[in-house]
Amino acid sequence: MRNDLSIQGFFYLSWGSSIILLVIIYAVFRFSAYPELDIFKNHKYSLELFDRYGVLVKVTALEDGLRRIYKDLDSIPDKVEEIFILSEDSRFYFHPGVDILAVIRAYSQNRSAGRIVSGASTISMQLARIISGTDHGYRSKIIEIFNAFRLESRLSKKEILELWLNNIPFSFQTEGISAASLKFLGKDISLLETEAALLLAVIPRSPATLNPLRFRDASINAAVELALNSSILTIHKPTEYSDIVNSFQLVLDETKKFYWPDITPHFSLYTEKMVHVSDQKFSGKITTSIDSNLNNILEDRINYYLSLSESSRITTGAGLVISNNTGEILAYVGSANFYDTINSGQIDGVQILNQPGSTLKPFLYALAIERGFLPSSVLPDISQHFGETNVYQPMNFDNTFHGPVLLRIALASSMNVPAVYIINRLGVLNFADYLIALGFESLRSQRDIVGSGLALGNAEVSLMELTRAFSVFSRGGIFLPLTPFAKQSENTFLQKTTSGENVLVMKPYTAGIIRDILSDDNSRFPGFGENSIMETNFEAMFKTGTSNQFQNIWALGASPEYTVGIWMGDFSGNTVIGRTGSSLPAAIAVEMLELIHTDGVEFSDVPESEEVRLCTLSGLIPTDYTPSTYVEYLPVDANIETSNWHIPDPLNPDSTILTVYPEEYSSWLATKNRSGSFASGSKNPEIIYPPNNSVFFIDPTVPVTDQTLKIETIGFFGETTSVIINGTMAAETNNGIYNFQLIKGEWEIEFVNETDRRRIIITVK
Repeated sequence: MRNDLSIQGFFYLSWGSSIILLVIIYAVFRFSAYPELDIFKNHKYSLELFDRYGVLVKVTALEDGLRRIYKDLDSIPDKVEEIFILSEDSRFYFHPGVDILAVIRAYSQNRSAGRIVSGASTISMQLARIISGTDHGYRSKIIEIFNAFRLESRLSKKEILELWLNNIPFSFQTEGISAASLKFLGKDISLLETEAALLLAVIPRSPATLNPLRFRDASINAAVELALNSSILTIHKPTEYSDIVNSFQLVLDETKKFYWPDITPHFSLYTEKMVHVSDQKFSGKITTSIDSNLNNILEDRINYYLSLSESSRITTGAGLVISNNTGEILAYVGSANFYDTINSGQIDGVQILNQPGSTLKPFLYALAIERGFLPSSVLPDISQHFGETNVYQPMNFDNTFHGPVLLRIALASSMNVPAVYIINRLGVLNFADYLIALGFESLRSQRDIVGSGLALGNAEVSLMELTRAFSVFSRGGIFLPLTPFAKQSENTFLQKTTSGENVLVMKPYTAGIIRDILSDDNSRFPGFGENSIMETNFEAMFKTGTSNQFQNIWALGASPEYTVGIWMGDFSGNTVIGRTGSSLPAAIAVEMLELIHTDGVEFSDVPESEEVRLCTLSGLIPTDYTPSTYVEYLPVDANIETSNWHIPDPLNPDSTILTVYPEEYSSWLATKNRSGSFASGSKNPEIIYPPNNSVFFIDPTVPVTDQTLKIETIGFFGETTSVIINGTMAAETNNGIYNFQLIKGEWEIEFVNETDRRRIIITVK
């Protein structure tokens, strides 16, 4: 009896010890540090980018050009999954990480052959080797076995299988069955038939000799052998074997050499940055917002117009097309040719900063209207100076002054002097802050250094910032972030990378009136003439710009549904030859809008406004003496005075109407024998240019006799005025203007009539 109890006790003790030992072993497998697994589970995968219509545009490359695409098991066909399991580890679901039967079989076969002819690596062991990067050999095999047990204790069979299928090395800079299916068979993994899956499954055994693109027969023989050994295919007659081989031949006959697509290179790089997925892997495809066909057309148009400017230094261009309704990027061309190394084609012209020229003016006038100006406000397009210690005297692109102009005309015709006048009235920093609120983040670092020239685009901004901000006008004043992702797709979780609420950044009236001005062909006439390229048979608004020295030429165009931005120039900063202006990018913008606009879709009326008939010259309520009028859209609460710019001639009141200008236009009126008079006494006599204590330098490259300084006044018009220089009578003038011959020295210049005397001192060096 005692012996029985002793045996029973020994049995229980042994059983208990075994259980404890197994628990300890499991705990070691389950809880021992395995940092390599954590790192591996979070390593990067290629992004599989599709356009909005399902066209594969890019599989992004990882280190050294490697492609590795992640697909969850639900995205991999069951047949493909089954074939890979049968190829490498048929008892995968029935062993704990190591297949003892396979080990015994391999040992027996290898011993009989006197060399290694069979392996016993399970899928778990292979995954362990991929994770740790261990070499072949007995020591490495022991480490693989240990890590395989650790994997089995931490992950489910499906998790192990999913990791393995997505990381199998195929060589040729390809890992995972999804990337390999594209690389070797040119097909998405979801489209693989049985024969194709078998051809794919044998490649990892010997990538150097079983690549179906290079070693067709060897690949087919290995695939057929796998099919027969795994009972995937069966043969009942000898002739059926040749039929099976032919079916594999047919699959490869349909396979063409695959090249990783790169249809939208700059857009793909931008999208990759926007995703920020260094710690994520994606199941399924990423559907972008891009329309690859539209993108190709935009690139073609840029190259076509570049070919027309071969005599200039215009060597490249960039373009952007966006949806106003969604903020989706529909076309994105960063350069004329991404692979053009001579002209720095890999620089992204959509993102780099360049001087935008007059394309900033719509936003300046929008701020002016927000601050109380009206589209009918009269602005002085006359010779003016701005600044104190640094004198700034802007000129228009046609080197002429137009006198009093309506804000509507000044913007539509892109006049420079009124724009600088406006920015000095509003404040440069106020305008800079307004631009920043419109999404011009690049201006934050330039805000304090730009000066009045910001009105004419002397800062540096990107084409993306310009295009995005310009779309605000079509959207009624609402700012909408841009996105490279299709909003109607299964990848909506990606929208968080471009999240941002719609923000009202300008009043609906402001957006509407700027939109109306920039789509008004009549208002554009003084600046662009008749038959402008920007005249379309559908409603659209446009703004062009040319930076200083013609280094950058721009065009912005928008219809109710779309906005287009075009930049052309030279990445090296060379000056454009021939002063081509902005006609080339404008032509592209027009053509793109013509291609995509929807017939019948029109801009809405200017909101919160009423139609008012005004004097064409003064922008005020017309009288019986007003010779011409036009209809303006004014805010409903606008308080407009009656015009006093046209009066009957006292000498012939029945037949002659006189035009009476404010006195600040007296100097402008006196030049080129313009008709009209001015309201004398409205302003005290004053020398308006140059400012007192100005310093001028003689240009050594120009004959001295050709270097004169026009001194302008107000209040001296119509009266005989003496010009006295350094105390000596120099001339008399009736129009308040005197051309002073530049001579080195310090000069006191006085204008004197019977009642007034004004003087300035200038220095010429």
